[in-house]
Amino acid sequence: MDSNAIVTFKMKKMSSSMYWGMTTVLAVVLHGYQYIVEKVIRQTNDSQSRLQALKANIQKGSSHR
Repeated sequence: MDSNAIVTFKMKKMSSSMYWGMTTVLAVVLHGYQYIVEKVIRQTNDSQSRLQALKANIQKGSSHR
């Protein structure tokens, strides 16, 4: 087999409803992915904020002694 062979795909003609369906599915999948990523970022930021507050409280507590 030739290592330089180019693979081509013949696409069937798609109706406009198939394009609409594929676009809708893609939009829903991307929206879900974006929601999950934003939720993870928000949780990470909340954790960082809590950690900073905890460190500040510990430092305040040790400086009073």
